[in-house]
Amino acid sequence: MNDDSTTTCNQCNLTHPKILHHIRLNATFRRLCTTCVLRLHPNHFCPSCLTVYHRSPPENAIVCFKCHSFSYRACVSPSVTVRTPCATCLNPNGVVFTPRSSNWIYNSNNGSRRIDLAAARLLVAAAEISTVSMSRAEAAAVKEAEWRAKEASEWGKKAKEAVIHVVKVMEIEKKKRDDECECECSVVVDDVGSNSSFVGIGSSVGSVEAFEALKLAGESG
Repeated sequence: MNDDSTTTCNQCNLTHPKILHHIRLNATFRRLCTTCVLRLHPNHFCPSCLTVYHRSPPENAIVCFKCHSFSYRACVSPSVTVRTPCATCLNPNGVVFTPRSSNWIYNSNNGSRRIDLAAARLLVAAAEISTVSMSRAEAAAVKEAEWRAKEASEWGKKAKEAVIHVVKVMEIEKKKRDDECECECSVVVDDVGSNSSFVGIGSSVGSVEAFEALKLAGESG
């Protein structure tokens, strides 16, 4: 991949082909060179021996009053006081890693090469910090995924309960409408029946009156 973002440090913009570390810094994933990794994580390693703290610094560590780094008590001079800077603050270039030819030791016999010890210690320390950082990022991502899955499950349960409630309300409303319709139909039937009775009675009265009229006419004739 020839993308500049994969070969350029996101902090100092210095090009370091194939010697960049993945770091999660301030909730952002970045690719940093060895020097920037060490400078941005002063409390993750001992400035004197470059031992990386995979968990927490030792309880009896000497804390630098400038960068707040933690040095092993065995790595510093007994004369060091609380106000004494750490090795990195005394020599800022001590954590500078530059992949130049002077860092490599060549073997003329077989043509192989190896990096010198000082540069190798810086590279290994930065790689360990990167490993710790990405492991913590992975754990945080898993925790967040579990929390989001739980939240989604709870919202799904609430949505299901809401749908069930709506269905019940709709059934109640439908039953009320059906009952009202049945009442209206029974009233109409009763009205129709009553009107039919009145018509029947009127017809009977009319027939009697017609019969009486015919009877009187016969007698008169």
